[in-house]
Amino acid sequence: MEKSKIYLSGKVRGIDKEEVKKNFATAAAEVTRHGWEPVNPVVLVDEMEKEIAGNEKRLMLALLAELADCDGIWMIDGWRGSRGAACEYNFALSSGIKVVHDDPPILDQTLDSLYSPFGPTEAKMIMTSAEIAIAIDETIDVDAKDVAAWLHDNGFSTCVADGTVNWIVYIKDDFF
Repeated sequence: MEKSKIYLSGKVRGIDKEEVKKNFATAAAEVTRHGWEPVNPVVLVDEMEKEIAGNEKRLMLALLAELADCDGIWMIDGWRGSRGAACEYNFALSSGIKVVHDDPPILDQTLDSLYSPFGPTEAKMIMTSAEIAIAIDETIDVDAKDVAAWLHDNGFSTCVADGTVNWIVYIKDDFF
């Protein structure tokens, strides 16, 4: 059985080269620990021809081609603020490549930006975990049980209707 290939993405510019190598090596070890095959762009860039590695546009296109062949992307902690990592992240999302790690996790960001465990009555909704997962499917690929775990961990209440557990969520005002 072939291992899933996971592309590593993180901040490079403005960081000491040795620290970058260490950050990517640490992420590669973590990906390997999960049983996946890491695709390390730091190593790839070192192996590329100088005319590609020395040209930012050609380099980004070559790295996106590598990412396109992967099953997932691992966003290394602290990646935000990096134009290259943001490009890789958005390419992965728009291409259906699963985000398998993010800091803070994308599920936290997405759900926290949309829902609150309390709020105005008119913003109250009763939804199943599956309905919430479907509602955010355009943003991230997520399982209903991960949504349920997040809602539970963040103090959301439940109610049972027709034998189905439903979550009581409030749409955040700034969402509209």
